Amino acid sequence: MLNKKREPKKTWYWVPFVGAIVMSILLVLQVNYLKTPKRIYWTPPDTGDLLRATWYGIVMIIIFTIQGINGLYQYKKQKGKNE
Repeated sequence: MLNKKREPKKTWYWVPFVGAIVMSILLVLQVNYLKTPKRIYWTPPDTGDLLRATWYGIVMIIIFTIQGINGLYQYKKQKGKNE
């Protein structure tokens, strides 16, 4: 049998970046939904609701982005080791 070195997957580090993009879109949609009037006598949402939705989305975007950067770093490191 041939002793082939394992090649890292080229596309795996893109998955967290796509997750970050999806979370950004969901964050914009959620804030837009909270700020849009829904009936005749509409009151703006509480500041806590907006902050909770915004901070949760921002934290998730940061986590996904850090995971993507780490995956890209691991991919480059593994690729450099195999060469």
